Amino acid sequence: MRLKLGYFGFYFLRLYLVSIILFLGISIAFYLTANQARINTFKAHEIINIEQQEEIIRHDIQAIVSDLTLLAEDYFLQDLFVDSTDLDLYRVEEAFLVFARNKKKYDQLRFIGHNGMEMVRVDWNSGNPVALPRDRLQNKSQRYYFRDTMSLARGELFISPFDLNVEHGKVEEPKKPMIRFAIPVFNKDGGKSGMVIINFLGGHILEDLDKLNKNVTGNVLLLNKDGFYLRSINPAEEFGFMFPEKKNANFAKDYPLAWQKISVQDSGQFATHDGLFSFVSIHPLFEGLRSSTGSPEAFSKSASHLSARGYVWKIVSHVPARALNAHIYPDLRLFITTNFMLLGLIGVGCWLAADAAFKRKQAELELKNLATRDTLTDLPNRKLLYDRLAQLLAQAERSKQKIAVLFIDLDKFKQINDGFGHEAGDIVLKQTALRLTTALRRGDTVARMGGDEFVALLADVKDDETVNAVAQKLIDVIGQTIQIDSQGETTNQSVGASIGISIYPTNGEDIDSLINAADTAMYLAKKAGRNRYARM
Repeated sequence: MRLKLGYFGFYFLRLYLVSIILFLGISIAFYLTANQARINTFKAHEIINIEQQEEIIRHDIQAIVSDLTLLAEDYFLQDLFVDSTDLDLYRVEEAFLVFARNKKKYDQLRFIGHNGMEMVRVDWNSGNPVALPRDRLQNKSQRYYFRDTMSLARGELFISPFDLNVEHGKVEEPKKPMIRFAIPVFNKDGGKSGMVIINFLGGHILEDLDKLNKNVTGNVLLLNKDGFYLRSINPAEEFGFMFPEKKNANFAKDYPLAWQKISVQDSGQFATHDGLFSFVSIHPLFEGLRSSTGSPEAFSKSASHLSARGYVWKIVSHVPARALNAHIYPDLRLFITTNFMLLGLIGVGCWLAADAAFKRKQAELELKNLATRDTLTDLPNRKLLYDRLAQLLAQAERSKQKIAVLFIDLDKFKQINDGFGHEAGDIVLKQTALRLTTALRRGDTVARMGGDEFVALLADVKDDETVNAVAQKLIDVIGQTIQIDSQGETTNQSVGASIGISIYPTNGEDIDSLINAADTAMYLAKKAGRNRYARM
């Protein structure tokens, strides 16, 4: 008996699947661990960079507030009135010019009188600060920042929204991002003589963000409290709130799911189908500062006053989904390709191992067959027959069942063997073994005792008639003709069968008793005329 090819496939697949599971488990665990570390580092890098920028902007605001306070405490400002002399105003201009040259970040330094008229104005003038002549000064009494600042008490400051500069009722071109810091000036009598206002060039903040963009993977954006872009990757979208035709150009419309989280939290990091969002909040207002929503229209009032929590900017780093996957999973394709190659090598190794195991198992099986199987018919031999009969007897004793032993001897086998040769005899024996195996139940046993003698073991016999029916069935199938080739010619021959029957426990309770009883009954069948069965 040889192992079927399916057994080799089973050994190979079992070994290969186990190897694949172990290899992929270790490989994926290693990849996921390394990738998670990469993801954590990547996320931390995004957060750290925007937090650094938030700190820079906060420091800039504090420095501006300090500059503004210093200017407002100027001795000459506190003595100025609407009818101040040119000499007094000249001294203020000189102080403002020196200040502008040293700081290099203010677009305008102004003193506005209590009636809203600009009394001193110094413009940055592209790096060459200049004081405007009196005939070019404007009345700002209707601008929101004048009204809001002049309503403040001593020690309070005003910071405007981050917007674009407006000159003569129109947004200045080229666009000039601006934040206005203002403080009321009180004279020696405690009355308000006017206000000092600094126009801070917001471009400095935006340039810092552009520099930050070089250090992060994401697109760094700056948003106001309503989700409008103060800095965007698309300049046309910036400051959309100041242009009626751009009211929909804002982050809140572009990424509504992300804005729901960003608008209600101070900081955080999360991923959506749009990618990874990292954000921090900047609250420019601290103790003593006031603000309003401002107004893009030249002579409109502020829509409302803002609290320190209400005045907020959001620095957002947005890594689009495609860029995120490319950065977080850069080695995924290489990982998959490498694993496929290694799986192929593992497959070759498993194939060789399975082949060795298959050959070893085949050799073991062949050795076992030599000891327990008949080499011609592959039926159990006498040794294996006795082992199985012993097992059946033990089971029958426990369950009080009957066992039948059928001793089968072929009739007229000698004539075929002598007349047509041993090869013809071997054909008859093989064919008989096949017919006996096919005719019996799966749980029954057929063994070759030697020569032309066979033994059948029937388990769990219900009654004698059942055994008789089986015996007659075996006689019938054995008696069918067998095609034999002899000397180049084909002939049909047939043999008969004499069968002896013994029953456990009636005819014996041990192996030898049952076999001998069945053998004796077989001889009785032969004496009675052959091709029949007999019982003890």
